[in-house]
Amino acid sequence: MIVRWEGPSRFAVSNTLELVKGETSEAHRIRRLRDYAIAHNMRVTPAEMGLTSDYYLKEVVKESLDLDAFTAVLEKSTTEDATTTAPARYLREALPWLELPADTEKDYLPLELKLALAQALRRFAPEPQPEPAATSSTEGDPNDIVYVVGDTKAHKDKIKQYGRDRGAYCKWLKYRTAWAIKRRAWRALIRDYAWLDGKLSIEES
Repeated sequence: MIVRWEGPSRFAVSNTLELVKGETSEAHRIRRLRDYAIAHNMRVTPAEMGLTSDYYLKEVVKESLDLDAFTAVLEKSTTEDATTTAPARYLREALPWLELPADTEKDYLPLELKLALAQALRRFAPEPQPEPAATSSTEGDPNDIVYVVGDTKAHKDKIKQYGRDRGAYCKWLKYRTAWAIKRRAWRALIRDYAWLDGKLSIEES
């Protein structure tokens, strides 16, 4: 029937053969090429097919893929590298007629297989690190000046008392509505009156 192939998607037939017009879609031509390649134990590349796009090739590829089989390959991949290269190994076995360019194999996986791959790779994702604990407002140089803000009007007497007695410094700063005292005075105030923590706080610059 076929006299010779004249490219990946065209072939010549005997001039005595009566031709019947059939399906001529690109997907159909890919299937014919697939069958020919399998019959002749050969592989073809997408570039050799002369395709206008890879859409129909991906559709034909999908016909030969199986989620359970791919999942089995992923389960046997015990390292991140092995899992990352699992698509190449699986597709080479599932598609004995197709030679895909290196590093393009994942592009030919249907969505459900891509999701399975992403799930498998999560096994190797680093554990999320806890956010650094916020620095306590009582930490730092005890002689630093800090600025007490909050409900200062209701507690100004205690702020002034501790500022003067425990830090030898206390000043009302009208422009920022805050009392300037030393950190050691603030520490003592919050230690002795823990219930003020939340009603008062400090700014450090």
